[in-house]
Amino acid sequence: MVWLMIIALILGLVGVGWSAFRVTNIDINDQSQAVLTCDDLRTFIVAEEGVGLKNWTIYHKKVIRYDQGVSKSERVKLVKELAKDVTLVLQSDLLIYKKMKRLPQCLTLSSNDEVDEWIKSTKETIKYLNGEIEIARGFFDAEKGIWDKSFYDIYYSATEYLSTGLTEV
Repeated sequence: MVWLMIIALILGLVGVGWSAFRVTNIDINDQSQAVLTCDDLRTFIVAEEGVGLKNWTIYHKKVIRYDQGVSKSERVKLVKELAKDVTLVLQSDLLIYKKMKRLPQCLTLSSNDEVDEWIKSTKETIKYLNGEIEIARGFFDAEKGIWDKSFYDIYYSATEYLSTGLTEV
């Protein structure tokens, strides 16, 4: 009888563990599959660009301040802030590109092939700004207070790469 109770207890614990695991995975999958149609993709892009544009505006104002001239000691701090701020914008861009990749039928033919490159270059730039990798063209050096003022100087909408005729997937 004791062995039956131990087996029942173990099976019960395994069941609870499996349920918790499934609920966690369902939540993750629901988030990753929230965009199922071209209309959903457009809605997602517009919403995420609201976040990205807000962060870009903060970044761009600091670039203008940098361009107008700040002392060398202030530049080092400002360049670190610029890298942090533009990384937030790039993270929004990356989310958008990943969603676009999942629904290639919603993209214009010319941009469909470019999405993989956008994802790759955005990831590399984020890693570069975080100091994780070096890339051929350095556009900032926090220790010297150097920032390339032309980096991400215009904010474009990814909606221009969506096909005009929205279709259900």
